[in-house]
Formats: sequence, structure tokens, C-alpha cells
Amino acid sequence: MEICRRLLPAAVALMLTSGCSLLPGRPTPTAAPPVPTSPSPSFSPATADDGPVTQTNDPTPTPSPATATAQTSAPTPTAPSAQSIAESFARAWARPDLSVSEWLAGVKPLATSAYGTLLESVDPGRIPATTITGGATPTSTTPSAVIFDVPTDAGILAITCQLVDGTWLVNGVDLRRPG
Repeated sequence: MEICRRLLPAAVALMLTSGCSLLPGRPTPTAAPPVPTSPSPSFSPATADDGPVTQTNDPTPTPSPATATAQTSAPTPTAPSAQSIAESFARAWARPDLSVSEWLAGVKPLATSAYGTLLESVDPGRIPATTITGGATPTSTTPSAVIFDVPTDAGILAITCQLVDGTWLVNGVDLRRPG
């Protein structure tokens, strides 16, 4: 009897660590499948003009507005160069009157290489904004990424800037239309 009392805890521990269930008919716990670490584009610029374009294949992930806000409760001071890049990009982006090559000449130098490649599939004539109506306001910050809201005549342009080798570059935009 005393041997049973000594062996029972060891048997239960062995069952639990080996994945056996103590209750009949109950499934044994399994590990969740691994979460993929490589981001994928969430938007096809050739087919829409105001969906999110925040993921590229750059090695440093770009936080979405929801995750970036969760990381910091209040925006921290931002390098003036990040704000300047966001405002310059917004002015260059809101030019539906330009040819594709002229438009790309304005936006690509301000973008990460992966996002610049994605911008090559955009038809600038489909961009609804034509005027920037205010300055860039930081809404979420981390040491390597800042999201700015830039008001336009077509809605709020959320611009994600990423610090790449000491230089702030745009890594995504999302036009949020009113209503």
C-alpha cells in the first residue's frame, strides 16, 4: 500500500509530461502550430487604392497601428527626420496627376527598397488624395518605427516610417477614408 502511495505521484507526473490524459475521452493537449515569421503583403495596389500596405519583406518587421499602439501607451518624441520623411512622402504620394515614372521618382527615394518595389505596381491616377491638409502627427512610436497620421483631402494617410541603417524610410501607407 505504501509503495502505491509513493508511485502514484510519479505515475501521474509521467502521464502529464508524456501527454497522456487522466480523464477518459478527453483529448490530450497539443502544442499550437508555429506562427509564420515572414510577413506577407496585405494589399494589392494594382486593384485598390486605399487598403493597408504595411508589410514588406524587409528583415525588420513593421508594427501595424494596432500592435504599435499596444507597444507604447503614448507617443515618444520623434526624430525630426522621420516626420520630415513622412510629410515629404505624403506630398509626393498625393499626386494622381503625374505619370507613373514621375510619381515613382517622387516616392521611391523615400521608401525602403522592398516597399519601393511594391510601389511600382501602383497606378497613381487611382490615388484619391490630391492635397495634404495638415502636418504629420506621430500616433505610435518604437525605437525603430513611427506611424504618422497625415490629413489629406481624401482622408487620413497613416504612414509607417522605419529606421533602416540610421535612415528613416517609409515602409507602408494606409488611407483611412472618412465615414
